[in-house]
This record gives sequence, C-alpha cells and structure tokens, in this order.
Amino acid sequence: MQLIRAAAAGLMLVALASTAEAACLVGISTPGLLGLSQDGKTLSSAGGLGTPSIVTISNLPIGTSTITLANPRLDSPGGTTPGATLSGTYAASWLLGGSNGSITPNTPGAFQISLLSSLAVTITLNNTAFSTGGFRQGTHTMKTSVTCS
Repeated sequence: MQLIRAAAAGLMLVALASTAEAACLVGISTPGLLGLSQDGKTLSSAGGLGTPSIVTISNLPIGTSTITLANPRLDSPGGTTPGATLSGTYAASWLLGGSNGSITPNTPGAFQISLLSSLAVTITLNNTAFSTGGFRQGTHTMKTSVTCS
C-alpha cells in the first residue's frame, strides 16, 4: 500500500452480501487511500488528500435490492484516536439512475435499486477522520461495511 504522508493510511471496505437465495456480488476495484492534511488533523480520501474506494455490486437479485453503507470506523496505532469524528460520503451510479449521501458511525446511507434499472452499481466512497489532537504516527485504516439485501 502506498502512503501519501508518513501518518497516512489505507481505506478498507468490509463487503457483505445478504444470505438471500441470490446474493449480490460486492467487488472492490480500488481499495482507497487516506491522506493526511497539512495541519495533521484530518485523514481523508476526499478533498485531494487521498483516493476514494471504488465498489462494484453485481448479480442483483430479481426485484428490488437495498444497498447499505454503514459503520465507518478507524483503526489507529495503539488503539483508537480519542475524540476522532468519523464520516463518509458516497456517490452511486447505475444504468438508469444514481444516489449519493453521507454516513456516520450512527447514521448509515442506503438506497434501493431494481434489477430492471441496472445489472450493476458502482459506488465511489470517501471516508474522513478528524481529530483536533491530530493522529499518532503510523498506519491508520478506515473501514466501512457495504451490504446488499
């Protein structure tokens, strides 16, 4: 994994598919990369600091599927980063539509898609961690759960 700055980190996704009879396939074509802001208080894949994650969801079941992005979390050297505020944004697109929104640890983002409107969904995901005290030296990773049901 490449680092943008010494205290930069990677962005990871935890991809989950429902256990329904025809589970969606969730693929991560670009895992994302976090960058550290000049003042050392923000780790982000957005705003020119890093690279967003690109997720593709295919094999949508017949009918309507709900795609949910939830639970952004930060893994820091030595445990958590006290007082860090976590957030994320997503932009989803498919053949006949799209959706965008934001996520926090307490507020998931979700949208619905019908198999009739597309065979696949592409999601661009950016995660951000902000800490007034900055971040410890080392590798930090952010993870977000992506589910299809």
